[in-house]
This record gives sequence, structure tokens and C-alpha cells, in this order.
Amino acid sequence: IQQPMVMIAWPTTYNGEESQASLDTLSEVLGGGTNSVLYQDLVKTQKAVDAGSFHDCAELACNFYVYAMGDSGDKGDLSKLYDELLQSLNQFAEKGVTEDRLEQLKGKAEADAIFALESVKGKVTQLASNETFFGDPDRLEQQLEQIRAVTPTSVEKAYTDFIQ
Repeated sequence: IQQPMVMIAWPTTYNGEESQASLDTLSEVLGGGTNSVLYQDLVKTQKAVDAGSFHDCAELACNFYVYAMGDSGDKGDLSKLYDELLQSLNQFAEKGVTEDRLEQLKGKAEADAIFALESVKGKVTQLASNETFFGDPDRLEQQLEQIRAVTPTSVEKAYTDFIQ
């Protein structure tokens, strides 16, 4: 089964840099779940089958991705979907993110970081990656502080600096 998809990627920053939390939050605002900008603009209006975004940080660098999956009946013509995707991003640039939505996403990110430590695997993964990449196995509090420091302005700045 062929499923046409538009995916756009931008290089962003490096793992642990201070704007990473704002970029992670931006990815949730744009593409995280049914309340996200891309879902509301593209999927709910049936312009796309699926749409979302994610901020992926690897060992040396991070990339920000947005995607939209078209209907397989469109024969792979993605130009209209591409334009709709860019239009959604432009509308976000004009509107920004509300404080209420941001608080909701920050609470979710903080809870996810803490709940990841429930299992032995989660604890080991957290300790090992923080020791390997940052030389500090007990770095969770710094990560939580970065999440708490995210503001609507920092999210909009991340969008302007890396995406727009």
C-alpha cells in the first residue's frame, strides 16, 4: 500500500542546549495529539490522514520534523498538502501559543520525565544517557528546570530561530 507523505526537516541545536526544551514544546504544540495545530488544521478538516511533528535529538545534533500523510487516493500528488502544511505553520507563527496550552504541555513533559523513572529500565536509561552525554548521571533536576523555564516567548523564538 502506497501512502503519500510530506515531511520537512530543519536542523536545530544539540542535545542539552537551553533551547531544546522550547523546541520539544514547540513540537508538542504543532503536532502532539488531537489538540495540536497540525491535527486541527489538517486531519480534523480531512486535508490529511495524519499530521504531526517531532524534535529528534541524536548524539551530535537535533532535527525538527513536520509531516502530513495524504490520502492514498491522491496518487501521490503532495503539492496541495505541502502548501496546506506550510499554511498551518504560518498561521501558528501569527498566533503563537497560549499560556494555558503551554502550562498543560509543560505539566505533561514534567510528568513524562518523572514517570520514565518508574521502571528499572527507565532509571538505568536515564542514568546511563546522562552520564554518557553530559558527564552527570543525576541531571534530571536540570532537565525539569529547563522544562519549567519554557515560556510562550521562548517557544515563538525557537520557531523563528530554527523553523521560519
